[in-house]
Amino acid sequence: METLYNNTFLNSLFTSDEFNFIKHLDSNNEEFTKILETEKKIRDIIVNLINSLNTSIRQSNISHKNSSKEVTMLSKTQSIFETVNSNISMLQINEEISNNINKEIIDLLIKVEADENNVSETKFIDEITNLKSKIADFSNVVEDMKKTILQNDSSIQDFINTPDVQNYFRDFSIKCSNIIQEIQKQEPIKISKKVNITSKDIQENNNCLLISETKKKVFLPYSKTEVLEYLDKYPHQYTSFEDVVRQEFIYPTDYYLKHPAVSRFREAYALIRDREALSIFEAFKFAMDMMFNYNLNPAIIAGCKSKNQLENYLDCLKNNKLSNFNDFEIKFEVAPMKINRKI
Repeated sequence: METLYNNTFLNSLFTSDEFNFIKHLDSNNEEFTKILETEKKIRDIIVNLINSLNTSIRQSNISHKNSSKEVTMLSKTQSIFETVNSNISMLQINEEISNNINKEIIDLLIKVEADENNVSETKFIDEITNLKSKIADFSNVVEDMKKTILQNDSSIQDFINTPDVQNYFRDFSIKCSNIIQEIQKQEPIKISKKVNITSKDIQENNNCLLISETKKKVFLPYSKTEVLEYLDKYPHQYTSFEDVVRQEFIYPTDYYLKHPAVSRFREAYALIRDREALSIFEAFKFAMDMMFNYNLNPAIIAGCKSKNQLENYLDCLKNNKLSNFNDFEIKFEVAPMKINRKI
């Protein structure tokens, strides 16, 4: 869309927010296409589970065995199936609307470029006004859709991780690990974060994990070298050093603490698979071990740069000697308690 930016006429009629949305339209489409592919795989897996449950219920009826547990699970599985279908439907609608907007932008560019010498503010005003309205509506829809899909995926993860479902997978050999991996490998959708952090709050190097209730943010530790690597590898994704810090090292506390078991699995899996570059099997096994460690804050896993760092922390935690953990500093910023005073 460089032509759009370079065209003086169009540049005067679109706001910076509209330009920014158009600029990221293609990358957003790629992100949603990948998520759509993963959702379809998850749907296939859920269908496999539904078919297996139906088979088990039929066999129980023939042998006059009690199948109430499978019937209950089937009902829940069908509900999850509808949730996955809802995600797929939203993503497909998003794709269609996005493609239409993209086409309209290209058509407008062609018309303006062809009529460059005679272009005036009134000539294409109807088309531009209509396009601006669609961009505004769609940008709001996209943010709402991201939130809904994120909530739906959390429900799907919670369902897959229930003991009854996992026991059923083991009993009927439906490749439990494959199902968990498909869902957990899916990158969480990044909801655009308006982080109220000023430039002076961002340091070149930060060796402190801060979990702040007052700011409702988690600040992960990072080094200047790490941030510069992001800028070097993904020059089109980040605009500055500060932008990398805001996107990659500052998260809402809910991201880690709303569903802590799922967050522990996700962060432990990423630690072993991405940062240690070990196998899917090793990452899955380690993540399962971490998942139900209720004394372990998932943000601490995210703050660790290596498995060795996390194991150091777990040793200190187990021996009640957290003061000996010195790989990075850990601070909790607790909101002051409200005291009701009767006068």
